[in-house]
Amino acid sequence: MKRIYLLYIVFSLISVFTNAQTITFVSEINSKPLSKVSVFGKDGSILAFSDIDGKIDKQALPQSQEKFQIVYNNFPVASLSFADLDKDVI
Repeated sequence: MKRIYLLYIVFSLISVFTNAQTITFVSEINSKPLSKVSVFGKDGSILAFSDIDGKIDKQALPQSQEKFQIVYNNFPVASLSFADLDKDVI
């Protein structure tokens, strides 16, 4: 019985830590995930693309970049700071 509880705790911790390291971009209109969202750095370089589930790995975004430009379907959507990207869902 102790073994089952230990496995449950280990898997719970793994799921918490893996989910906490991504940012999910969702539509403001219908709350569906946005795929192919581009994140540009302040120098204009592409830092990351969101996958089909609208997720980007937080480690792809360096803290040295102070401002990020978010682009969806070739239209600038937002200009965010690193503090704004601390949220799990944007």
